[in-house]
Amino acid sequence: MKNRVVLFFLLFALMTCCGFQCERYDHLPAFTGKLAVAGICSNYTITLEEGALADSLYESIWIDPQTSLSYNRAFRLGNPCQFPSSIRAGETFKFVLEPNPSNNCATCQAYYPTPTKTINIKVVN
Repeated sequence: MKNRVVLFFLLFALMTCCGFQCERYDHLPAFTGKLAVAGICSNYTITLEEGALADSLYESIWIDPQTSLSYNRAFRLGNPCQFPSSIRAGETFKFVLEPNPSNNCATCQAYYPTPTKTINIKVVN
């Protein structure tokens, strides 16, 4: 009986170790973005600075109704829970498209205008 329990735990550990896989993003194309507007409650507007995304994914020109400033190739951040808090408005960063976004955080309900087009991204180094 004791051998069966030990064997069960060894098999369980082996299956867990072999079955676990970290998400890898190095096979996805990387883009350069800029946090153009860091609106209240994670209402973030990002501009595509480098890279080729389909035109349908972003707004070619978006005008912030609060400031009347215009932004080229702008989109709304779709998954603010995964966006690093260390990135400030005006800073650029590398990102990949995030096919499986996680929004397991609380965000407030205040609103700041953003583009209508939304993209889920993952910031990479």
